[in-house]
Amino acid sequence: MRRINRLFSIKFTVVTIVIIATTITAAIAIGAQYYFSRVITSEQTQTLFNLTAQNTSNFLTNLEQRSAHTLKVLAAHAPILDNDDISKDIDQVFAEILNVQNVFYSLHLSEQNGVFHQLVNLNASPSIRKQYNASTKDRWVIVDVRGEGEDRTKTFTYVDESFNVRTTREMQSEFYPQSRVWFTNATTDSVYQTDPYLFEHLQSPGQSYAIKLKDHDAVLGIDVALFTLASYLQEQDLSDSTRLESEIYVYQKNGNINASNQVFNHSTRLPTVNPMSLTAEEQSYIRSLPQVQVANELDWAPIDYTISGVPQGYSVDVIKLIGAMTGIQFEFVNGFTWKQLIRQYQNDKIDILTSIFQSSGMDHGDYSKSYLDVPFSIITQPQEETYTSINSLSNKRVAILNGWSIIPALTHHFPTMDLYEYDTLYAVIEAVENGDVDAAIDVGVVLEHNVEKYFVKNIQFHSSIDMKPLDVSTNLYMSVKENEDAMLLQILDKAIAHIDDRQRRFLANKWFSLNDEDSKGLKTGVVPYEFLVDIAEAGGTNNQLETIMVDHVPTFVYIEPIDEAGETFFSIIVPAEKVFAPIIKKVTVSMGVTILCVLFTLPISWLLARPIVNPVKKLELETDKIKNRQYDDVNVVDTSILELDKLAHSLYGMSGSIQQYEKELKELMDGIIQQVAQAIDAKSPYTAGHCRRVPELGLMLASAAEKSDDAPFAEFKFANEDEYREFYTAAWLHDCGKLTIPEHIVDKGSKLETIYNRIHEVRMRFEVLRRDAEIDYLKALQADPSKADELKASLEQRFVQLQEDFAFIANTNVGGEFLEEEAIKRIEALAEQTWTRHFDDTLGLSPVEELNLPNLKTNLPAEEKLLANKPQHIIERQAPMELDPKLGIKMDIPEHLYNLGEIYNLSISRGTLTTEDRFKINEHMISTIKMLEGLPFPKELSRVPKYATTHHETLKGTGYPRKLTAEDLSTPERLLVLADIYEALTASDRPYKKAKTISESIKILSFMVKDDHVDGDVFKLFLTSGVYKEYAEKYLKPEQIDDVDINQYL
Repeated sequence: MRRINRLFSIKFTVVTIVIIATTITAAIAIGAQYYFSRVITSEQTQTLFNLTAQNTSNFLTNLEQRSAHTLKVLAAHAPILDNDDISKDIDQVFAEILNVQNVFYSLHLSEQNGVFHQLVNLNASPSIRKQYNASTKDRWVIVDVRGEGEDRTKTFTYVDESFNVRTTREMQSEFYPQSRVWFTNATTDSVYQTDPYLFEHLQSPGQSYAIKLKDHDAVLGIDVALFTLASYLQEQDLSDSTRLESEIYVYQKNGNINASNQVFNHSTRLPTVNPMSLTAEEQSYIRSLPQVQVANELDWAPIDYTISGVPQGYSVDVIKLIGAMTGIQFEFVNGFTWKQLIRQYQNDKIDILTSIFQSSGMDHGDYSKSYLDVPFSIITQPQEETYTSINSLSNKRVAILNGWSIIPALTHHFPTMDLYEYDTLYAVIEAVENGDVDAAIDVGVVLEHNVEKYFVKNIQFHSSIDMKPLDVSTNLYMSVKENEDAMLLQILDKAIAHIDDRQRRFLANKWFSLNDEDSKGLKTGVVPYEFLVDIAEAGGTNNQLETIMVDHVPTFVYIEPIDEAGETFFSIIVPAEKVFAPIIKKVTVSMGVTILCVLFTLPISWLLARPIVNPVKKLELETDKIKNRQYDDVNVVDTSILELDKLAHSLYGMSGSIQQYEKELKELMDGIIQQVAQAIDAKSPYTAGHCRRVPELGLMLASAAEKSDDAPFAEFKFANEDEYREFYTAAWLHDCGKLTIPEHIVDKGSKLETIYNRIHEVRMRFEVLRRDAEIDYLKALQADPSKADELKASLEQRFVQLQEDFAFIANTNVGGEFLEEEAIKRIEALAEQTWTRHFDDTLGLSPVEELNLPNLKTNLPAEEKLLANKPQHIIERQAPMELDPKLGIKMDIPEHLYNLGEIYNLSISRGTLTTEDRFKINEHMISTIKMLEGLPFPKELSRVPKYATTHHETLKGTGYPRKLTAEDLSTPERLLVLADIYEALTASDRPYKKAKTISESIKILSFMVKDDHVDGDVFKLFLTSGVYKEYAEKYLKPEQIDDVDINQYL
């Protein structure tokens, strides 16, 4: 029948249904609210992102338009030059414009003669004021650069709103505007816009807009710091829930970032610098040295490159390390192509070239020591064969960076190589990926970095290329102008040698580990997610939100082009959970209110359910009493509910019925146990009463132990009737295994006894020997009557000898005394006597007897020995005896089941039992264990198997069947050990011994105490409590009861 695991009252069920219905209704309402709120929020977010993209596009367009318009108006109408010299009113003109166009960092005017005049807008950003160390009272900084050579200076004038001078400072300068890209590329027809580069004094990236004045060798320019766009993106209101988590990027289709709302975290970490000792001459030279101009490439990551004008790369960090070691002030010059940097170097506008290879045919001045080894690699499409040498590129189309110094050597040595020069590494890699060229060559780490940077997949690398026959080293050097600055080169070499292995490992891990993440891709200046490039190439998301898994998190992505050419994209990335955070918050509040309402109804519901709940709880308590068998404590529960009242009376009546049934069941079980014990006793008339007397003696000892105040028994008590019954039951069942022992083993009263006493067979053989002796006498007398007296005397002597020999054998068979070695030898000597058998001893046998007979056939008449150990006397086991290890039995098992050999049995030194017989009797404990362990005793009788199977154990571990020690035996078990031994000693129904008197038994027990067979405390209790005498008076024969001085044993 199917069982219902949980039941509820009617009241509880009704209240629960109401609460569940209310909860379901509220859940549906909240779910609908959540669903439609998500839809509305998604639409609002999409609208917001569309608006932000449009505003950003307008901001960029307006910035470019305002810059161009301002420059054109100034160039055409403003009084900024006076007779080819800078007008004294120029600052007022610049200030008017910068006050209106506050996003401009500065306005400046430059002349071909090197004069540079700039007005810096300190209000454009707090970063500008901080970089110039301006006070809050300063409004403008006027920067003026003039002079030539060592007399060339840069003057900073700090003025307020009214151009009142607060302070002025001056420094040497090597800044020449005419060498700048915005100056050289400026024209009178249109405004030139630079790529991002590093502003010299601001040390922050930006872009310049420039126009050349007509009829003058002067250029007018506007500077806009890139953090202006970044600040604008950071200020975009994307709602409180998403603003802090949104990632906004303005980037090119290839992934290069123009601006972002993310914190621009350029990698400035450097290893710890060890002090470097400098000579006095070197220190003096460094103090006199102006800022040293160092070339910084645009696009050779990760060795030498810029991110929005900020110098980055391994070579840049080496220069910074040298600066930290020596105190030399370095300034990086960027914004130019490699060819332009070489030209600046040749024109003395740059002092040091870095990242230079040494090769024949290339002369860049004096080279420093090598500071980095960068093997070359080739990249191809995946299906190409493996390249190991530069020679493999013969007759191939090969892409290479424009202006690289090894191009002439390649052209000279490989005239069949078709070289394609590209301005950027991205263009080089893209040409290989698109199949426009067959291969590209560059430094391995540079190619790997940029392939990873631009998320290019279909590229195969060919590393460690052999560059022979080109005479080009894979080492990178720095170079200074030949024979012009030997001291600077000396210091550079000294500093490079001072860079230790730890610092080199630091730089290598920083720049060449592809797993190094730094501000989500801003270290490389590329968007951090490949899908931004993929979606941009597809044209954007069509003004829609797309959901993409980013790091296993659902994320909204919005990407749209913001220029007419479709090359510049605006993207917003925000985790979906942040967009829906306000909805979840509202839903959470709604759920909380609903839960509070439901919880508020619970006390009322329970209060109304009390008339039902209280009687049910009382009935539960009464049920617990029945479960705990406290039947006399069960009461009828009072209740006004009819059904519960009937149930209460029914429960009360059931309690009485269960109590009666349990009583009858116990009586039945006790009766069965006692009948089993009686059956064991009845099986052998010689052990009758043992299973009945041991429980009685055990209870006497247990009662005495409970009454004793002595230390060993002070805490011994049967906690309840069940524990008493458990002990009593164990005592009744302690020998239940004897059911399995054959009667002839239990009753074996003589050594030759099996099913019958074989001494009769032996006596019959002596009868045969006596008759044979008499026949031999008569034959001899008939043959020689004259020897009658002599023959008669010999016959009488033979009769006496046979009588003595038989008496010896018969007495030995009884087994009453210890058999000495001489007696055993006599048995063996008597056994050698023979008698003649004339009848077949294989006739009339049972099938089992026939199985034991040997295969040898003897001829009749046959000579038989008086006593023998015959093969058929060995009874083998039908199967090997295997014991379950979990029973813990530790007994030595004899090889044979029985050994009925006549000499073997008669030679038993003590008693009547052979080793096999003794094991068979002891085996009753194994049977007891198996029988009791297999019975499903209730919890209150769970220790019956243990109590009943330890009465043959000793305190020192020599007993059986488990060889337990004192630590393993509890007090009840020790009591049963003594009870079993004392009953056995005093029993008068044992066939193999006479019953002992009280004094004899106690004396034997005392020896067993000394030998750690019996517990000394139990023995003392046995004597002092008088249990020994109480038991004797009840069960022993009068002649066994004698006086005992117990004091000698205490």
